[in-house]
Amino acid sequence: MLASNLITALLSFTLAAATPSPLIFGGSSDLPKYPAGIGSATYDGKSKCTFPQPQKGFNPSKYVGSLDTPAVWYQLASQFQFFEVGCTCVYAKYGLYSNGSVAVENFCLRNGKPSGVNGTATPRPDFGTGSYTVSFGQPAGSCGADRPNYIVSKYYTDSAGKYTAAVVGSDSFDGWFLLSKERLVSRARIDDIAAQGYDLSKQYSITTQNATCPSP
Repeated sequence: MLASNLITALLSFTLAAATPSPLIFGGSSDLPKYPAGIGSATYDGKSKCTFPQPQKGFNPSKYVGSLDTPAVWYQLASQFQFFEVGCTCVYAKYGLYSNGSVAVENFCLRNGKPSGVNGTATPRPDFGTGSYTVSFGQPAGSCGADRPNYIVSKYYTDSAGKYTAAVVGSDSFDGWFLLSKERLVSRARIDDIAAQGYDLSKQYSITTQNATCPSP
């Protein structure tokens, strides 16, 4: 309880000092930075890695689409990733295979030119529903090919129960992505990431998403 109160006080002080606007746009330098809060985690003795726990109640059928009509998720923000250098207008498409794995298509404009990669997400139910190993043809994850590197640690819904946004993390909390069904970034979503255990004192950025971005 004491630790929780301290974290709450720290977040409140930081947010008040920042005088934030409700929305953040690509290229913004007005980004909240504070250390990680206390997130739910699972320690795996085999890999000696710690994994974020997916939010309870996660429903894969509401998160991914079909192969014919895949679900589209826009990337709004992320911790620095070398493979996204030069990228804007980032989005992902997810479609369900009959065996339960997920077809993944990642897209961005890299220095103004279309760039994409296709892969597969394999469910890892031992780490909770919402845990996947995403591979793009090479060994995935620093904790082993059979350990998750894509965990839906937080999801948001509208009044109808449809998923509207999600915080996706990697093993050891060493990386995160904020995904959304819309291209606008709510500062409240960024503020909530630290509470999931991700360190916002590390370099991260808001992904440029605007009317000039190509439609999926």
